[in-house]
Amino acid sequence: MNIKIIEGEAHQLKEKIRSGDCDLAFIRRFLPHKDNQEEADCFSTIKFTTDYMVVVLPHDHPLAGEDAVNLSELRGEEFLFLPPDSVLYSLCFKACQQAGFTPAVTYTGKRAENIVDLVSKGMGISLLMAKPVAYINTQNFVSLVPILPHLETELVIYYKKGSALSKAARHFLDFIQQ
Repeated sequence: MNIKIIEGEAHQLKEKIRSGDCDLAFIRRFLPHKDNQEEADCFSTIKFTTDYMVVVLPHDHPLAGEDAVNLSELRGEEFLFLPPDSVLYSLCFKACQQAGFTPAVTYTGKRAENIVDLVSKGMGISLLMAKPVAYINTQNFVSLVPILPHLETELVIYYKKGSALSKAARHFLDFIQQ
């Protein structure tokens, strides 16, 4: 079987499913999530996993050894975020504003690996999801500390409701649901 893998933002991936350019997409949703009617009419979904947000800190940061960090404690820090058009950027920015401050975003980039590397070199801190950062951080370059309030997401597989899926997509969904 040939499989083509692409990366994109949620709205881009949903459009690719609608147009038939893509069979399946992993899309991150922030909890609590409420399906809008258009989404419920167009897509079928399967919950894959959940995740939560962490602050990514250099090891020598004063908060690096904490069990959890209140987001308001990060006021005055320099932040390294994913791109401004990403869902995660919006979530992080809004969460900081709800904690009473506007984050000083000094860098944005598409690759979480680069952000982790810059954090490890003391260039700032970041807010990212725990599972992908833990995967990147296997050499323990940075400290990952859960934030408060707890921000949770779910990773969901989307596919077009009522469409004929490719053989590869059907096998993958069967495997996931076992």
